[in-house]
Amino acid sequence: MIELSKKNKLNINIPNAITFIRILLVPVFVFCIIKNMYFESLIVFTFASISDGLDGLIARRFQQQTVLGAYIDPFADKLLVISAFIALSIVDVIPVWLSVIVISRDITIVTGYFFLTVKNISFLIIPSFIGKWTTFFQLFSVFLSLFIKEMDLVSKNDFLIVLFLITAFFSIFSGLHYVFTGINILRNHQKTVSTGKDKKTT
Repeated sequence: MIELSKKNKLNINIPNAITFIRILLVPVFVFCIIKNMYFESLIVFTFASISDGLDGLIARRFQQQTVLGAYIDPFADKLLVISAFIALSIVDVIPVWLSVIVISRDITIVTGYFFLTVKNISFLIIPSFIGKWTTFFQLFSVFLSLFIKEMDLVSKNDFLIVLFLITAFFSIFSGLHYVFTGINILRNHQKTVSTGKDKKTT
């Protein structure tokens, strides 16, 4: 998380367009899950997951990073992940306990964003290293769960359980990381405000 630059503009470009497409794919993915169309849902999810890396790659390669992209990209990621875990938990493909951990993490992070926004604290969300690994394991858990379900590979369930445990660990650890990061932003803001008041009184 860093301070927002006034030079950044809210504009639509190719990376942002790809992100919006990913958002539109979420209801398509959920519909496929509800209809037990696991092969189709696997294709849609794979495309959406690839677009997650593609928009960031294009933005960095052609210097098209925007404030809009910085906000809608993590929103699209969370929408895809949360929808996937909820839908797959309902059809007993992913365990409920893992979905609770993943969703609780994202709710905590979003609550922190909202709190800082209410406090009029400007910040730009930069995914941390641990956060990127968390997203990877979450997406991989969904992908592998769909693949095993479609291929009916019962023998792979033990590996899937290990993957679920790793995903849970990274989700909890990264969630705590973002919480402490948010607390530091709030403390730095309060120090800045206090310093400004002290200068005015002198």
